[in-house]
This record gives sequence, structure tokens and C-alpha cells, in this order.
Amino acid sequence: KGDGVRFYVFEGIPNPAAFKREYRDLLDGVQADDLEKQRIITECKRAFALNTDVFHALGE
Repeated sequence: KGDGVRFYVFEGIPNPAAFKREYRDLLDGVQADDLEKQRIITECKRAFALNTDVFHALGE
């Protein structure tokens, strides 16, 4: 494995599959009305777009 994939290694998470399951369970359990859920989704999409912009800038 090259160093490039180390970006995706999280030493503090011994079992990534279990972590993802638990994280999704927590998200599914959030008590929010439809408006708040939409706000969360909008913010997540914005964060994803900003991260994408950073990676594109780093690749230039």
C-alpha cells in the first residue's frame, strides 16, 4: 500500500465497519422534525462540496 491510502486509515477506530454501523444508528435515532432534517442535509451537502473544492485545489 502506498502512502496515499493512509489518508483513509484512522488509528483510533479499530473496527471501521462497526463504527459506521454505530454512527448510522445514531444518525437514524436523531429526534428532529422535517425542517431540521432538511437543514442537516443541506449542511452536509455544503460540507461535502467544500471538501471536494479543497481536494480539487490540492490536485492543481
